[in-house]
Amino acid sequence: LRERQAEVAVLVRANARERKNRGGNDTIGSALGADAMRVRALAGLRAGCGPSELAEMEAVQIDAGEAESAWWDYSAESASALRERLHELLLQIESSQARRIVLVGHSHFFRAFLAEFLHSEFRSARPALADRLSASVIANCEIVRLDLDFSKGPRPIVDATMVDVELELARSRPRASLHSPSLSPSLLSPSPLGLPAREAPPFSLPSLPLPLLS
Repeated sequence: LRERQAEVAVLVRANARERKNRGGNDTIGSALGADAMRVRALAGLRAGCGPSELAEMEAVQIDAGEAESAWWDYSAESASALRERLHELLLQIESSQARRIVLVGHSHFFRAFLAEFLHSEFRSARPALADRLSASVIANCEIVRLDLDFSKGPRPIVDATMVDVELELARSRPRASLHSPSLSPSLLSPSPLGLPAREAPPFSLPSLPLPLLS
């Protein structure tokens, strides 16, 4: 984050909201606009972050232009309405100029997103994982890394990997150099959560890595 502070931004997209089911009050929001969302997010981070980390979080830019008014549903969302906004979100992802995207959302939304856009080649190659992602919900704080290839047509998700968060965090922790008690920069992972470093092309190109964080 320190190295790429200027590139970090949070874009609040109404199309990425959780699906409203019958009786699901946890899908109704309470914060409108960037200022209110920042206050709420920082309140949740204070217990586990130090002053310098909080200062970095406060500097992150938030674009909440789509959430200045109520962005949630009060009644159950129909399958057709959900499918329409899934495709709108995919178009937003494809047209983005960002080099990397972390899509943060909720389990029912992600299940619908994956069921809608997993490519048939991936389903054939890894049927068990494809069935799990399409039929089961992602657990809280679980991460799925996706590769999207928009040249493949309307179902661009060509690969998916379940991320072992504890393992990747352990890999990303600094380790002492064998030749010096100081830390070796070469052992520090440059990518989020210690994932293997990989230069992703802009979204205007066919291939796209997209981590999903539930």
